[in-house]
Amino acid sequence: MSRKLIQPLAAAIAIALTGSAFAAPSFDVADIDKAISPCADFNGFVNAKWVAKNPIPADRTRWGAFDQLREHSLETQHGIVEKAAKNTQAKAGSIEQKVGWFYHSGMDEAAVEKAGHAPLKAELAKIDALKGAPDIVAYVTASAAQGRADL
Repeated sequence: MSRKLIQPLAAAIAIALTGSAFAAPSFDVADIDKAISPCADFNGFVNAKWVAKNPIPADRTRWGAFDQLREHSLETQHGIVEKAAKNTQAKAGSIEQKVGWFYHSGMDEAAVEKAGHAPLKAELAKIDALKGAPDIVAYVTASAAQGRADL
């Protein structure tokens, strides 16, 4: 499943399992740096305190509120799927059971290692059979129709 489909799917699951997709607004007037003139440096006036409290992580080249929001969203989604994977009492066929099983199947390293490349053989054979531009266009089109548009 493509990353473009997984993220909205994960958000939908989060809403279904938690009942909410939004946190309370968090703008605080105290975050404005009144020591900086808004006429001289509006960005500093608005953002200096936030930037000081949220340094760029060592593994990043930039960091902003949307990066922070994305990380928080990923942590929340991870918590949801971890909880679903541990729930042995989920109703058979429920979304929670399916999410839990799907997550567990990807985290079962022994099974993944044992399967090796076998699950990819059919797809790799299709790719190997591509002979020219028309074949490539048809393959990419078919892949996109199956939700694998990020090829």
